[in-house]
Amino acid sequence: MSKLPGSYPGSVDPHGDPHAYPPPEDTPMLDASLHPLPHNTSMVDASAVNRLNTMSAANNPPPTRAEGVPMEEDSTAQWARQSDENNSKRRAVTASGSVRARLDNATETTNIARTRAIEALREKKEMAGKLAEAQQALDALKQQTQDLQQQQEEWLQTQKSALEQRWADQVATMKGELEVARTGLNRQFNRDLAVHKKQAADQLQEDVRLAEAAREADHKAKLAQLEKKAGADSNLRTKHASATEQKWRRRKQKER
Repeated sequence: MSKLPGSYPGSVDPHGDPHAYPPPEDTPMLDASLHPLPHNTSMVDASAVNRLNTMSAANNPPPTRAEGVPMEEDSTAQWARQSDENNSKRRAVTASGSVRARLDNATETTNIARTRAIEALREKKEMAGKLAEAQQALDALKQQTQDLQQQQEEWLQTQKSALEQRWADQVATMKGELEVARTGLNRQFNRDLAVHKKQAADQLQEDVRLAEAAREADHKAKLAQLEKKAGADSNLRTKHASATEQKWRRRKQKER
């Protein structure tokens, strides 16, 4: 006994025994409200299902006697086959709707993933652009820093050269001033030295004159003293000679 794909116990096999399973009492009609799907996910329209059921009933009317179907089969196999066909169609529609829903879900998921991928790509591009701008800004800042460093080095070198030149000029000026001052001091010193030499010579000459005068006066005084002493000695010698002569004469006289 064969069954349609997706059939379950309780359905009627249209190619087998109509009494093989109980009548499909629990087979529901397709209703879109009983199968909610996520937002923005398409589903088989309920009106389309109703139209499909109506068309199925219109295309499969109960067999009549003119078609060679006994009337006594209307309550058994005919309606069982019709019901099973309707159930099969409903199951097919349900399966188709489920597949459609899955496809819609997959499409929606794909669209969401694609949207997210596009958004991520856009964000990546924006981030890449921002990174490129940041890199450019960093490169510009580095270039500015290098330029500032070069300018600072050039300025420092210029200031150093200017200070060295100024110092050299000041040293040269000071050397010139010192040379002028030295020359002036030498001249003044020579003049003062000449004056001092003259004064010293004059003072020495005066001192020599005074010394000679003092020495001459002292010599005269000493000479006078010597002359005085010599005079006294002469008198004393004369007196002594006279006394000696008198003694000699008296001794001679006594000898006679």
